[in-house]
Amino acid sequence: MPNRVFVLGASDPEMEMIYALLEWRVTSRAKFQGRNADTVLKGIVTAKAALGTAPWITLGSFLPAIYVKDMRGQHLPELSEASVCYGIPYLADGIPDEKGRDKVVCGGPVDVVRAFLDRAASQGLVDCYGDPEQGFAGAYCK
Repeated sequence: MPNRVFVLGASDPEMEMIYALLEWRVTSRAKFQGRNADTVLKGIVTAKAALGTAPWITLGSFLPAIYVKDMRGQHLPELSEASVCYGIPYLADGIPDEKGRDKVVCGGPVDVVRAFLDRAASQGLVDCYGDPEQGFAGAYCK
């Protein structure tokens, strides 16, 4: 793993726990995918930077407004990890299915994912799936 300058204030006990969790997530993900941990971490850092500059949008025109970062049009393999690590909800393009249907994915806390699933049909999306407790959902464009 890279040195701890990646996490500001790493000497603070709470930050040490956060760093340990991040290190475990990166190492586990890299091992599962057969990738180098530094490559995974760089992907998370890249995705976090992109999340930081992306515009906030609302999920539909319903109240209460639910805000997410608009990551559509970008391909960032570690977007979901960055979202989890930094607590930034997002809406992004997913990988099209075998029929070529475009997919939209959403990641974030329970209320964001529930809102996505509740509002998807009104936005022209079909075949919704996901788990708010796990922090993800997706749907296909008609």
